[in-house]
Amino acid sequence: MSDVRLKCADCGVELDETCDCCRSFDGEAVCAECRERKEQYASTIVHIAVDGDVHTTIFDERFVYLDDDERYDGLPGPVVERIWRSIDAQSGYYDHALAKGYVEVSAGWVTGYPDETVPHKWDVAEFYEKLKEGELKPPRDLWWAFAPTSNFYATAATVICHSQDLDTVNEWLAEQNADLERWLG
Repeated sequence: MSDVRLKCADCGVELDETCDCCRSFDGEAVCAECRERKEQYASTIVHIAVDGDVHTTIFDERFVYLDDDERYDGLPGPVVERIWRSIDAQSGYYDHALAKGYVEVSAGWVTGYPDETVPHKWDVAEFYEKLKEGELKPPRDLWWAFAPTSNFYATAATVICHSQDLDTVNEWLAEQNADLERWLG
């Protein structure tokens, strides 16, 4: 019998075999408390498939916290790296480096608190919800990546597709009057 005990990679507390922990890409474990703390600053990627299927993955640099399709044992789909981008000494945002074969359709920010100063944020929220609920179906697979920023009211947002699908996606967006550049800007 081994005396080696599983420990949380963040706080060092010993874990037992029945713990509610998650494993990093390289096999490290974090306890439920550390997981909850880390998950607050995680990124989310939502894959909206042509057939209307929607899959959500919550992740950071080392862990997948939720993968409702259980397809990823590393960073999800088009993402190969999660990177902190500093704007100045006190602010910044997380960005996602994309794998070969994927391209950014548009990028900017969204908010859970749109008001009269940013009315176009209502438009992007409504468009995204229609996609997520299946009211709109894209002509090609889309990924919406969301990441924390230093601004409590803003979330970085990037819309991604396969490189070869960019023209088709842009034509479809124009048909939908979906001005992502303005909406996310």
